[in-house]
Amino acid sequence: MNFERLHNMHQEVCSAARATMVQKNHDYTSGSQDPFANFRNSSKFGVHPVLGIMIRMDDKMMRVKTWIENKGKLKVNDESVLDSIDDNINYLILMRGMIVDEIESDQYSTNVHEIDEPEMVSDRDIELQIPTSEGGLMDDHGGVVDNVEYCGDDKAFKGFKAPKPKTCKDCD
Repeated sequence: MNFERLHNMHQEVCSAARATMVQKNHDYTSGSQDPFANFRNSSKFGVHPVLGIMIRMDDKMMRVKTWIENKGKLKVNDESVLDSIDDNINYLILMRGMIVDEIESDQYSTNVHEIDEPEMVSDRDIELQIPTSEGGLMDDHGGVVDNVEYCGDDKAFKGFKAPKPKTCKDCD
């Protein structure tokens, strides 16, 4: 897979995930105007709604793990491994929305005074840095990034100003 295909897949998956979310919001909220209504029901059992979302995500991750361990085989055929991943994409969006809702309603004291929504950027505005097999970094245009060494043991990078993880003995 190349970068263009990956970026196109990202756009297609997010569009499809959004369409699925719209449909499931209709089905799971029983006509409520609250998009989180079904998740808020977890509080009836003493589980914070965000933790309820995380539990559902863990179920989906277990399906992916089973798919890997069984070399691409699942017993339930009407939901693919990709469907499980797409469900988690939507769960993350729901979790983000629920947390933003809690912050904005001042349910929690937090350092966040206002929520900065992400800016829309084009692919041309994004500079990626990818570890190479030769031990350096490559940007998303195939050029090598200078003055940075890649440590494969723990993905720590020499040359960055960020602190190195203490677990990498080779980087010290």
